[in-house]
Amino acid sequence: MVKKLWNYGFNQLAQVCVTTAPLGASDPFTSDVLDVGGNARLTGTVFSDQGGTLVVQQSSDGANWDTDSQTVTVTGGTGAEFSVEIVAPYAQLVYTNGATAQTEFRLYAFTRSV
Repeated sequence: MVKKLWNYGFNQLAQVCVTTAPLGASDPFTSDVLDVGGNARLTGTVFSDQGGTLVVQQSSDGANWDTDSQTVTVTGGTGAEFSVEIVAPYAQLVYTNGATAQTEFRLYAFTRSV
């Protein structure tokens, strides 16, 4: 579900991914395929009480993830942000938790048209 958060002329912000479900030890989270075509950037924040890694992937067809646009190492208890230029019509977020189960996890992603 895409929810437009604000629109100021050409600069629009749309929420494309939200999850707050904690992950088990070494568990991955893969977002739905995000239709980001027509936007300029995919940005967001991630927080976990345990360490892990977030990878932002992009695809020209929504099936083959040919590029990892950004990799973010998350330190437990410290939030991180990400921002990538959109170069393909589809994206997905892949977060892999570390060796200890989480009790807190928040991942939010937004597109920007300008």
